[in-house]
Amino acid sequence: MEALPHKFMSKEIALLMDIDGTLTPPRQPLLVEMADALKRLNIPFNVAAGSDRPLVEPQFLQPLWDFGYRRKFEAFVDNGATQLSCDFTEEYKVEEVFKFSFADHLGAEDNNLLLDSLEELDGIEEFKLADNLKVIGNRLTDRGSMINYAPIGRTKVITDEALQNRNDFVSFDKSTGYRKKIMEFLVGKLARVMEEKGLNILYGGETSFDINIRGKDKTLPVMKFLEGDYKKVAFMGDALFDGGNDSVVQDLVDNWDPNETCPVEAIPVKSWEHSIEVFGERGWLG
Repeated sequence: MEALPHKFMSKEIALLMDIDGTLTPPRQPLLVEMADALKRLNIPFNVAAGSDRPLVEPQFLQPLWDFGYRRKFEAFVDNGATQLSCDFTEEYKVEEVFKFSFADHLGAEDNNLLLDSLEELDGIEEFKLADNLKVIGNRLTDRGSMINYAPIGRTKVITDEALQNRNDFVSFDKSTGYRKKIMEFLVGKLARVMEEKGLNILYGGETSFDINIRGKDKTLPVMKFLEGDYKKVAFMGDALFDGGNDSVVQDLVDNWDPNETCPVEAIPVKSWEHSIEVFGERGWLG
């Protein structure tokens, strides 16, 4: 299926979407059904992912190219703090436009406090994993513009073993509130840095934590599009709930000046299949 020509696309609204759990199954590559739906969109779409480029490329960007998508779009990775310009019109071309420095913003003292607090988790009995869970890959990933902390580790390529371990952790977390307890610990340890430096700690997907700076998150691309040619931005994500890594967009909407019409709409979705349903319901499929 060919992508809808640009001349048929509305310039009134920009569609910005999370990737993992919104456009793809969790930690799984883009499927042809979603790629075909994206080709049919009659409004410009861009993406804002919690993951970094080494994870987003094999999960979404490369499959989108392989499935025949031939347009330009922007991809904001690292929870919105790194901008990639994607031009798929003639070849697979992805160029970094902007990258925020997390460590420089915090400064050495506060950055070390954060890292020490994360390392401290390993020695606290309350935060030990269940016996059936393993640590596969790196627990801490410094992406330059943010930090991801995954109690069970994180790998670039998810093996069958890692996928089963992930599923087991999701069940463990839901039944015990494991991540909620870690969140409370980190917020307590880092309250001063959160107040002074705008540090933000969010749930990353179903298994990890995204640690970034307020304003250098998924609200960054939202504001970039509003400052550009678009009158409205519609954001779609599966983690708009309180504490989710899309929640900053919902907070932006909720705290908009009540005397003005908010140009941002936050649209919660439950899965990639649900996202396609929303495309159809909104009349965005050509």
